[in-house]
Amino acid sequence: MEAIFLAPLLIGFYFWHAWSMKNSRPFQALLSAHLLVVAAIPALLKLAELLYDIIPRRLLEDVLQLLESLGLVAIWHYLVIAISIAAAGAAIYLFQNKLFSREREMTKRISKGQCQRCGVKLQPGETTCAHCGFAQFHECANCGGLTYVYGAYCRHCGAAQA
Repeated sequence: MEAIFLAPLLIGFYFWHAWSMKNSRPFQALLSAHLLVVAAIPALLKLAELLYDIIPRRLLEDVLQLLESLGLVAIWHYLVIAISIAAAGAAIYLFQNKLFSREREMTKRISKGQCQRCGVKLQPGETTCAHCGFAQFHECANCGGLTYVYGAYCRHCGAAQA
């Protein structure tokens, strides 16, 4: 029943976030991303509950009884804390380095005709951003043509940019 309730919320917040990113609405994107995370928390808790059901409960009870008999219950708590920190660190790494990397953001901005620094929509033919003053192009070291400052490859010769 919770999945039936949460699924439309998650889908709605996801599409709102995608629309906000597409239309360069940073505040709406921030708000929708936060709401998406908040709505996903119960789903993640249900996933943890499912994992707890998959791992035999008897095994966990035996481990806890052994630790209690040895007077080492605190180790169990430290282990749970360490696993939680490792999972949070892995999630942060995934989001920062894979999903929302600087290279991916620059590729999106260049393809949408936005400023590479601030993300404001540029007029066709503009070489500097009227909003922040950032020069959008520099000379390619290989061919000397103008190419994007944060572009991975030259737009004329295709050489990799440093």
